[in-house]
Amino acid sequence: MDKPKLFQIGDVAKLFHLSVSSLRHYENVGLLTPEYIAPGTGYRYYSPRQFEALNTIRYLRALDMPLAEIADFLQNKDVDKIEEKLRHQKEVVMEKQRELRRIERMQAVVSTQTVNKWAADFMKELADVCRHNEAVRRKRLTSETVAAEIVGPYRRAKRRLLLFDYDGTLAPIRSRPEEAVPSHRLCELLRTLGTDAANRVVICSGRDSGTLEKWFGGLPVSLAAEHGAFYKDRGAWRCNIRPASWDPKLSALLEHFARKTPRSRIERKQTALAWHYREADSWLGQLRAQQLVNALMPLCARLNLHILQGDKVVEIKSPRFTKGSETLRLLRQERYDFILALGDDTTDDDMFAALPPRALSIKIGNASEHARYNMPEQSEVVPLLELLARDRGSFDPAGVKHAIRTTWNNLKKLVAGRRTEEYGQ
Repeated sequence: MDKPKLFQIGDVAKLFHLSVSSLRHYENVGLLTPEYIAPGTGYRYYSPRQFEALNTIRYLRALDMPLAEIADFLQNKDVDKIEEKLRHQKEVVMEKQRELRRIERMQAVVSTQTVNKWAADFMKELADVCRHNEAVRRKRLTSETVAAEIVGPYRRAKRRLLLFDYDGTLAPIRSRPEEAVPSHRLCELLRTLGTDAANRVVICSGRDSGTLEKWFGGLPVSLAAEHGAFYKDRGAWRCNIRPASWDPKLSALLEHFARKTPRSRIERKQTALAWHYREADSWLGQLRAQQLVNALMPLCARLNLHILQGDKVVEIKSPRFTKGSETLRLLRQERYDFILALGDDTTDDDMFAALPPRALSIKIGNASEHARYNMPEQSEVVPLLELLARDRGSFDPAGVKHAIRTTWNNLKKLVAGRRTEEYGQ
């Protein structure tokens, strides 16, 4: 063997930027055997003709190809097979690159979202909740607030606007809407308030005009139906919008969900369609309501219709007229030095938002950011109206506060007693 034409293992390792242990490993697995091994010393020698094989090994290893596949190629020299393996290996490498980029993005997030950051975020969210709860607590009506902010200004005012929602506000929510007939007590209160020359009493409801006319047509109050699409002015009903002609796909979709949800039903108004699920199973009704809204969104966007999610109801209507637009119409007609608005639903937020800052707005049930005050129980509404309906007489702040405090405390005892009976059952 002509040793001057051979290269020692250390020199070959330096030439090809490999470690000596790697070359010995290639020898052990039968991938590349040295050209010559010295008998006495065991030194390994490689010939220049093996350099091509080493270059091939380095290239394929850079592509992360297994040694067994490299050995198969060096032995058989199958170009088509190696092309297929290279294409496969390319896909493997690209996937690993994508994985590396995902890891890098994750690392960037983790490096900023430290334990300290998470703790700070938690404390900030806790503080936000506490501030929100405190704001809600301050909105709760008390006997002092009623006397100072509502009854007192009401009795001093020369011209008043009283805006009332119906279902959930003037009357409790019923499982069947047709059962929510106004009580004799409520009708007499509305009559007393409406006959006061200083008052304009308006019932603004999502109900249809026929129902409102049947229940309140004989009372000295103004009426607005279907969220302001219709209103009664000087004894005659007027329409703000032409009655809708519904797209067949819209009707078919509501009917499909009515069939899928036992005890749900569809209400067809002149300018709106409503799907009620108050009598349906609570869990199933909420699930179907969200599914219905998701299904309606692309269709209503194309038809320029508005989707309202109320209390156990999904309603589709034109966005042109709302309780807010009806409120603005009333405010344009006359100036008022006292405005009181009561409502319980998300649709009433439009009414609250349209009011001037000095107006008194009360959300029944859950508090609203658009309303100044909150009245947790619907049963507190009628006693408040009774306070307003009392003979004005001479204004005595001390007497008013005492009467309000007494009525308020009696009402709380009544509500607490009812809750105790419900829990006992």
